[in-house]
Amino acid sequence: MRSVVHWFVDNPIAAKLIMLVVLIAGLSAFPRLDKEFFPQSEIDLIRVNVVYPGAGPAEVEQQICARIEEAVQDIAGIEEIRSTARESSGQVIIEIKSGEDTQRVLNDVKANVDGIETFPVESENPQIVELRFKQTVMRVLISGAIGERALKELGEQVREDIAALPDVDLAELLGTRRYEFSVEVSEHALRDYGLRFDEVANAIRGYSLNMPGGKIRDIDGDILVQTRAQAYTADDFANIVLRRSSDGVILRVGDVADVIDGFEDVEAYSGFNGDPSVSLVVYSQSNPNILKTKNAVTAHLEQLRRELPESVEFTVFTDFSVNYRGRLDTLIFNGTGGLLLVFAILLIFLRPSLAFWVCSGIAVAFLGSIALLSMTAISLNVISMFAFIMILGIVVDDAIIVGESVYSHQQEWIGDAVGGAVAGVMNVMAPVWFAVVSTMIFFTPFLFVGEGAEPSNMAVPVLLALGFSLFESLLLLPSHLGNAHAVSLHGVRRWLAAMLPWLARSLSLLEQRRQTLSDWLPKFAATRYRRLLIRCVANRLQTLLVFFFLFSFSIAAMTGGWLSMRFFPNVASDFIIAEATMPESASFGRSMAILQQLEGAAERVSDTLNTEVGYRLLQDVSAVAFDSTARVMLKMDRGDRPLSNRDIAQRWQEEIGKLSGVREFKVSFSIRDLPKPVEFLVLSSSETQLAALNAELTGFLQEIPGVINVRSSLEDPATEIELQLRREAETQQITQRDISLQVRRAFYGEEVQRVPQVREDVKVLVRYPRSQRSNEEALRGMYIRSTDGVEYPLESVADIRYVEGFRKIERLDRKRVARISADLQPGFTPGPVIASIQRDHFSTWQSRYPDTDINLEGEQKEQSEFVSDLVAYFTLAVLGTFGLMAVMLRSYWQPMLVLSAVPFGFMGAVVGHLLMGIDMSMFSLLGIMACAGVVVNDNVVLIDRINQLRRMGYSPLRSAVDGAVQRFRPIVLTSATTFFGLAPILFEQSVQAAFLKPMVVSLAVGVVAASFVTLCFVPVLYLAGERIARRFRLSLPVNDHSALAHKPS
Repeated sequence: MRSVVHWFVDNPIAAKLIMLVVLIAGLSAFPRLDKEFFPQSEIDLIRVNVVYPGAGPAEVEQQICARIEEAVQDIAGIEEIRSTARESSGQVIIEIKSGEDTQRVLNDVKANVDGIETFPVESENPQIVELRFKQTVMRVLISGAIGERALKELGEQVREDIAALPDVDLAELLGTRRYEFSVEVSEHALRDYGLRFDEVANAIRGYSLNMPGGKIRDIDGDILVQTRAQAYTADDFANIVLRRSSDGVILRVGDVADVIDGFEDVEAYSGFNGDPSVSLVVYSQSNPNILKTKNAVTAHLEQLRRELPESVEFTVFTDFSVNYRGRLDTLIFNGTGGLLLVFAILLIFLRPSLAFWVCSGIAVAFLGSIALLSMTAISLNVISMFAFIMILGIVVDDAIIVGESVYSHQQEWIGDAVGGAVAGVMNVMAPVWFAVVSTMIFFTPFLFVGEGAEPSNMAVPVLLALGFSLFESLLLLPSHLGNAHAVSLHGVRRWLAAMLPWLARSLSLLEQRRQTLSDWLPKFAATRYRRLLIRCVANRLQTLLVFFFLFSFSIAAMTGGWLSMRFFPNVASDFIIAEATMPESASFGRSMAILQQLEGAAERVSDTLNTEVGYRLLQDVSAVAFDSTARVMLKMDRGDRPLSNRDIAQRWQEEIGKLSGVREFKVSFSIRDLPKPVEFLVLSSSETQLAALNAELTGFLQEIPGVINVRSSLEDPATEIELQLRREAETQQITQRDISLQVRRAFYGEEVQRVPQVREDVKVLVRYPRSQRSNEEALRGMYIRSTDGVEYPLESVADIRYVEGFRKIERLDRKRVARISADLQPGFTPGPVIASIQRDHFSTWQSRYPDTDINLEGEQKEQSEFVSDLVAYFTLAVLGTFGLMAVMLRSYWQPMLVLSAVPFGFMGAVVGHLLMGIDMSMFSLLGIMACAGVVVNDNVVLIDRINQLRRMGYSPLRSAVDGAVQRFRPIVLTSATTFFGLAPILFEQSVQAAFLKPMVVSLAVGVVAASFVTLCFVPVLYLAGERIARRFRLSLPVNDHSALAHKPS
């Protein structure tokens, strides 16, 4: 290796050309990188949807979901099967095991589901798709009081135009209902004309159709024959002939029924600032560039605005490109600030030329990494950008150590700058190489931990940058420093002294002050720090106890509840969302009434707060209602707000007041909808045991202090009407199927055909008018017709019973599921609550209800899985580093000294979170792991220097003290550059940086704490270990592995 270093030092042009090639490669690769807000994730899911019109959830569960589960359960590579049965539809989600061939599993699922022959006749064909990642770029709201049909047609036209843009991958129109022809015939009309539903349906089928008639093979050519009588309008359907009497009287559909050209009978509403609206969502998928997509869509919308009716508006409600640009600007600003701070520190305490070349290594590391990133699947997103900022001060650590060593050796090798450079590199090559590799070992688990793509998008740039920084510091930097004389500034200084004497004097004065500060650090190390270290060594027991007490304090703070723990940091969003959920049995009218209450309160609080602050702090209100849910989104200004999200949410809640008839109400203002702190999933093949355990677990949670808002998916069941054939009806030639089909036709409708249209096929349904379908008495007044045409009142042939049912039935791995969740009052943490339940009750419930399983869900499940993975990989990283250090140091004891900084880095992270008032989160733990990889570097450098002094014959005491004093400056500088490189983000108050701060706190404060451990604790621990080793004769010989370790420097 010495010959390689010598070659680079002897060939400065080659070194500079290599550096130039790396810089150019990085700059040219930058435009080719995908640009997106968050990194893409592998979903590994297959979705099977089946529509079963008019069926209840129980029927969908039994006849759709269960049969699909049975068909796919034996397919290799499936991790989990989840299904949901709702009214008129069933959905099965198949999760694929990691590493399996998704296309093979998809083909097997399609083959097995298509082979099911027992689906109900009325059900539609299964729709089987692989779910792919879609990155939302923006959401555009099209609003105006122009009618539902006109609004949908405008939205469809805009969607087609947007989807055709070259920079748009996908555009979807949401908030619309499908078109539908409803042929509404009342019970009275059927009886008055002696008709049956199937007569009306068959008439439409027989008259409304297009059918090919073959072709005539004429001598002049083939002529196609077509029969075309398809009805396309309401008038077309109304004119279809139902019956023709012998006297020529014609009865048409329009004579007995109203034909309505409208929309499907789905209860949903979407509004924006008081007007009806539809949503256009723009996505990016392959090779995303969020900025180009946004610019293309915005430019097209500006063109369309000129052609809009006055009552219609386009509003960009959500724009992730703004968030992307905001976070990019935040990272660039803070990264630039960190870079300037790092350069200033190096400029003060090192030579200006050395500071310049050390900082140039940052450009080499970053641009080299970007050049290789273009060959990977990693995009330029907020996570990968943060990774570069995070290691801003880390990538210069090895350059600082090498540069400081080269400078010291050049002072000794006066007149031989090249020889001094080579000697300086070889003196620290082993510790630098092993230190960087150990850091890479601790970052490697980021590639595997967690289910999302965030950790891996952080790890890859870090690993690449560390690799380039090692190459630059060991080969390129020595070449620059060994030939620094070639760039002499003496001529420039003489010219300044002659032409601009005042500037020359100012620069000379600055240089004197810089030199004074630069000399202060070694003097401080040789005097005050040395005395402090000798005092620590003399009182080694007290020193060790102090450090162990501090570490014990950090453990107590974590376990004692002083520091809150949440899986994902609570980061303020640009939106506040109020959502109310009604009981399953509530009507849609009730949901709309609650929606109006939420929306009205949002408009009032907007007017009030905007007046108070003097500008549009609260900008727009979007409202949606569906099923039993009402949701209102309040959009806020993206800048620094005079009021916190929590304060605005509280004002809104006060304006809303009391909500009656609501099962659950929540107001959220975070960028991520956080899962419930306490959530259990109860699975059972027995509905009786499931209901019993659900009731017992729910009741137990309600009695625990601090637990509030206990909810179960099995509570508040909806009322259903069950029809059962009477025995005497069998003698009247009426079967259960007759009742089922005729009631279904009346209240859901019989689909007679689908009219082909340009954008969608339109269903044609024959059924009761809406007024009768919305009236329970219409069911009781209905007549059932036997096969011989006799009419019987429904109540005479069937028993009508009221039973409880659910609007949604969930299943997991072929078992029914009850989802039980709860919130916690402030000051309570979920860990003790869940631990007490698992410890004291799980075994009892399992024995009492043997056909049930209880799984942990929600935030605690995500947190426990993440922490368990992190602990496993962290353990492997520690063992790998231990082995690496054992090889380098040729000792089993000294690697433990190197790793002693790791727990104290954790201590610093805990203290940092306490001082900053930040909760521990997933990013905090990732920061602690990153910190562990960084803090060992200083220990490696220190232990290596102590070993060098020992091999030169110094006593253990003097080796420890002198080694610490000699390595004081590089240790302080590496820690300072790491801290100050992160300092701008650490003290950044914007929302853009909020989710990054937990990791920054762990890393920055942890490194500072660990540097104190390195300088004060490690020498004491080293001497204590040496004393024990001598006493028990366990010390191992330390052999020389450095080519130039002949004297202290």
